[in-house]
Amino acid sequence: MATTGLAGCSSLGLGGSAGKQSQVDGWRTIRGTPNSTGLAGDRGPSADIENEFTSSLRDGTTLAGSPLVGSDGLYELGLNTDAYEEDPPTFAIYAYGLSSEDGSERWRQKISESTAVQAYRQIRRVIDSDSVYGLWVERTDDSTVTRLVSISQSNGDTQWGEHYPTSEIGEPVGYPTVFDGTLYQTLSSGLVAFDTDDGSLRWKREDLTIESRSLAVNGEGIVVVVRGDDWNEVALLNPEDGSTEWREPINWSVNADPVIADGSVYVADGTSFYWEDPRVGSGTITLPPRKVYSLSVSDGSTEWSHTYEPGEVEDGRVRVDDGESMLMAGGTSSLTVVGDHVYFALMFPNAAEYLGRRAEEDQVERLQNFLYQGPNVFALDRSDGSVAWEQTLGDRAGAFLPSVADSDHLYVQNMAGGLDSERSDEIYVLDRSDGSVITSFGPISDTPQPFAVAGETLYVHTGDEIEAWR
Repeated sequence: MATTGLAGCSSLGLGGSAGKQSQVDGWRTIRGTPNSTGLAGDRGPSADIENEFTSSLRDGTTLAGSPLVGSDGLYELGLNTDAYEEDPPTFAIYAYGLSSEDGSERWRQKISESTAVQAYRQIRRVIDSDSVYGLWVERTDDSTVTRLVSISQSNGDTQWGEHYPTSEIGEPVGYPTVFDGTLYQTLSSGLVAFDTDDGSLRWKREDLTIESRSLAVNGEGIVVVVRGDDWNEVALLNPEDGSTEWREPINWSVNADPVIADGSVYVADGTSFYWEDPRVGSGTITLPPRKVYSLSVSDGSTEWSHTYEPGEVEDGRVRVDDGESMLMAGGTSSLTVVGDHVYFALMFPNAAEYLGRRAEEDQVERLQNFLYQGPNVFALDRSDGSVAWEQTLGDRAGAFLPSVADSDHLYVQNMAGGLDSERSDEIYVLDRSDGSVITSFGPISDTPQPFAVAGETLYVHTGDEIEAWR
């Protein structure tokens, strides 16, 4: 049930007026902008794209999430992988400043060090225009704390550090976001807001179980997906104190990541899992239809919804013939909201992935006829949710990761898998206006990671390296 919205709230984007899409320089958080639109502040690559460089960090540091790109370079924070080369093993968190032109190291700083096994976990990072912020859980002999630091982008010096008992504040989960002098972080216990000037606690919520990997924030509010009594719910929170303005239920959501922009909240039902054991059931799997929603910031009411039916093959049923339990996964968990369109891409496996590399070719062909093979990238009209265009990439809906848009292009990662070959992940560059394929490039990674677009370059983590394509 919708409740009242933010009193006196104007429809302001990120530093803009109503109806104007916001941009920031570089790529500062998991979805580029604090309001999670997936809009790149700079134009991305579009023709004759090659692997410009691959940068290996000196300590073999494990990297996760999307690369972070500021106005003066790339910034990383992670745990070393060479701890056991020393006696005793020494674990350390390093921060790096890299050149965005060639990936060379501008500076490297050791932020924390310990000989305790599993001393660090849940390392998270985010940037704003001047600083790199790091959060992690740190275990010592007599305590476990959640630590927060601010690091200068110019030289890697620690500007301030703060810590809180993990038992009181919780562990970081999901990805942090910085907006208007406040760092927001989802926690195992809820949501917290820190002052970026000194790391002091502004407020925290301990009564929310956050289900989204990221949150979205602008001058209109904070949007998260939370666990409800029956279904997951979209919640709008007041940035000043974290209080709830409204909550609205959505169906089937697993890691559904919201967007807030220009007076509306956008969210999808998310990826879902369905299974049925033929030994106790009918031997079929049915995928219910799922939706993309546009909700009003003022009260959470539905402005429009678009229904997509990925199970609409053979009456929406996938037949199980081999007497074994099966698992169906798929859908979309993220949206890219730019200009007049809401973009989303689907993820569903093909038969080769279902059956495994030892399956016979005729088995794969037979099962493939029952699996979804339709369009997997869509553009919806932001005004009413109607389909502006649709595109099919490959023989499966393999667009697993969030897409990214610049002023003219949409970048979609498609995971192409086959029976006799290793998976090859490519980035497709589409024309935003009509969905036509301009080019594609890759393979980019054995382990798909969210990517960043800035300065006519696409950056992506590949284990402990950073690849740059331009």
